[in-house]
Amino acid sequence: MFRILIWLIASLFLARNIYPAEASCHLPANISSQRVVQEANAVLCFDGRSVENGGLFSRLQDEIFFGLDLTDPLDRILRNAGLSPPDSDSRLIIVKHGIGDRSEIVVISEGDVPSALFASQPGEIRDVPGSEGTSLLRLGDGSWFAVGGRTALELLTAQAIRSGRLETVSASGTAIWGHYIPDRAGVSEQDLARADIRGRSLSRSLTRLESVSLAASFSENAEFSFAVAGQDGEDSKILAIAMHSFFDPFRDPSNSAPSAVREATQGAQIDVDGNRVELSMTFSMQALDALRHNQASRRLLSLDWGGASRERRERLSDIVDRLDLTGGERVADIGSGAGFHSVRLARAVGGDGRVYSVDIQDSVLDRLRRLASAIPLENLEVIHGATDDPNLPPGQLDAALIVNAYHEMTEFPAMLEHIRQALKPGGRFVLVEPFEPSSRNDPRDAQVKKHRIAPELVETELTEAGFEVIERDDDFMPDESRSSLIVARKPLQNHDRAGN
Repeated sequence: MFRILIWLIASLFLARNIYPAEASCHLPANISSQRVVQEANAVLCFDGRSVENGGLFSRLQDEIFFGLDLTDPLDRILRNAGLSPPDSDSRLIIVKHGIGDRSEIVVISEGDVPSALFASQPGEIRDVPGSEGTSLLRLGDGSWFAVGGRTALELLTAQAIRSGRLETVSASGTAIWGHYIPDRAGVSEQDLARADIRGRSLSRSLTRLESVSLAASFSENAEFSFAVAGQDGEDSKILAIAMHSFFDPFRDPSNSAPSAVREATQGAQIDVDGNRVELSMTFSMQALDALRHNQASRRLLSLDWGGASRERRERLSDIVDRLDLTGGERVADIGSGAGFHSVRLARAVGGDGRVYSVDIQDSVLDRLRRLASAIPLENLEVIHGATDDPNLPPGQLDAALIVNAYHEMTEFPAMLEHIRQALKPGGRFVLVEPFEPSSRNDPRDAQVKKHRIAPELVETELTEAGFEVIERDDDFMPDESRSSLIVARKPLQNHDRAGN
């Protein structure tokens, strides 16, 4: 995870001279954020010396360590070097530098180093006796030191000497600053293609990130900001949708999170400016204490917002291909929930198209309305359906989609009839439903109790409702949540009882 250190260390260490009084945690003024990211996977800086509320600073610092999975590596490095953990009265810079197929963490700090470790001149790297893979580098007069992986230290030292002096800038009140690129190893082009709709997906936007940054200033509370920068405006829209979707459940009044956490998340602001999406939040000490080492912190900072892995797992690209959508068409997402598929279908049909998101639960529809308003998604319409009627306009749909919801529909004959009436002649209808191979011959009620339904049952019910089944794939999702895909259509010629 980290490529920024080389340039930042050069701002501290130039030709074996260091200026700790002027050095700061902030990006060198004459180095763009893009250039810094190219040089390292990440850098984080923590300077609590001017922060009056040291306890609040330490708590947020600890949560960031946890969220970026740094707690254990830092503890190990400092323990091996015989050094104390950082506190609110110190200045600390952490860099994770990619080397081949691995990465090494380097810690740069200001403080006292045991003199026995440094009989050498500044700039010489020494292994720590008895440690496991920990080395130290003294910078300047010894008041600054670096500790961590030897290979990374050697690379950084060489780069610092070559690069010459870089002036640093100071942003008043910013005590925490970070800049990094999440590790996206293991996401192949084939994986991305499974997620793409019109060549775009959250999965792909995450791989195209220019940078991720965070910052915090402190007074009575902690003012925290977190920003991601994609390559263009379409990236920022996709990333903003994902960020809103990640946070919105915490804003629900029924959420069981502690009140201080709900207050922080409900007050969160998400803003889009060009290719940049920024989250701003205010944390009280009570909120940070309640949030302590919560997986939500790790998911936020690592950009594990849920949607990317789901896109690939559910083969969104293949689903949209079966719907055969083109720009300007109208499609319904029935049983939409909070709109995971709806917002992606909105991209498939474009601004001239229309997506009808149908559900019977007020809470999820409220979440979807908030999302559609915030982005905004002007081609998305939220509909409160009934158990036997999706309340769709008759004869208007080019396609309809149900994912993992058909088995929950108790009034399925009436529901299918209304869907068929809403479709144009030849309109496509795609259903993706989980099933259990060992119980596919069980009665329907027994399967539904397990939230499963066999594809042969679905096919029979579609045929009885007047649809033509044109494709069935029982291995569409063959993993532990095995699901089938069925593609049907409304006949071009009407031959049903009602003549619809």
